[in-house]
Amino acid sequence: EGLKLLRNKLAHQQNVPAYIIFSDSSLLDLATYLPQTKDDLQKISGFGAFKIEKYGDVFLEDVKNYCNIHQIETRIDLKSPKRQRKIAVLPTSSSTKKITLDMFKKGMTIAEIAESRNLSISTIEGHLSEFIASGDLLVDEVVTKEKQVAIIKAVSVHGVASLKILKENLPKEISYGEIKMTLIKNEILIA
Repeated sequence: EGLKLLRNKLAHQQNVPAYIIFSDSSLLDLATYLPQTKDDLQKISGFGAFKIEKYGDVFLEDVKNYCNIHQIETRIDLKSPKRQRKIAVLPTSSSTKKITLDMFKKGMTIAEIAESRNLSISTIEGHLSEFIASGDLLVDEVVTKEKQVAIIKAVSVHGVASLKILKENLPKEISYGEIKMTLIKNEILIA
């Protein structure tokens, strides 16, 4: 209940729905496994790098205080590792995505690849997003630092309930694909 109150307080301060901060399942994981460090938080559902940085300290403080008051030890060692997200792809689609990656690595722009392959820019960005998710491509190779900073700032103000709302509150030159790639890099789940 204390974790829900904390989540609701943060949601109210940021003027976002509570589930944008953390889902009920994330709070249940916190209450069940009682993490004590930021490393422990990485094992908790819903805690990616971005959310650990943004909310980790405040939630850890709450959990630690509870453990001290009730003289309870952490149970983080009982937590199963997070499931890795697997992207299911058919062999043919995987090879077309690989062609996109190879062209990008050779120095072609997204627009040039799209034109050359007779595909849309959003399709090419989608291909590259998958390679960012798998770690085969760094988001910094695709999205400038300035755009990443603007996107993360927009997320902190508007949340991720809608990519459309984020897009509308960012400069026109930032594409949906760049927003998605930045969210993937920062392990922010799109609602």
